[in-house]
Amino acid sequence: MRRRALCLGRVGDIQTDWSELRTDRAAAACSTRLALGLVRLGAVLAWSFVPQLAGQVLEAFGEDGALPPWPSDVAQLLLSGTGVPLVRPEHLVRKIDADTAARLEGRFGGGRPAG
Repeated sequence: MRRRALCLGRVGDIQTDWSELRTDRAAAACSTRLALGLVRLGAVLAWSFVPQLAGQVLEAFGEDGALPPWPSDVAQLLLSGTGVPLVRPEHLVRKIDADTAARLEGRFGGGRPAG
């Protein structure tokens, strides 16, 4: 419980920098765990809008990518996953090439108002 409080207390700490990795490994671990927890929380919250993208992010965290339960305990969600190996996902959103951009512009208009 104390570790959770210490990690969550770091949310507002804007002084954290990369030197922490060399000087305070425990604080660096808390910062990293919290940052990854925020990414996972973002995926859970974004599921309703971009389910495929959110599913890819959740799969990187070792989940099945299915509809995640709504978080009832945000602190637990932010700090869960200790010891879970992360999988580096492929590109989440592919780059739109010129041909695709031209096709989408023709399909959805893309006209600019005069003026």
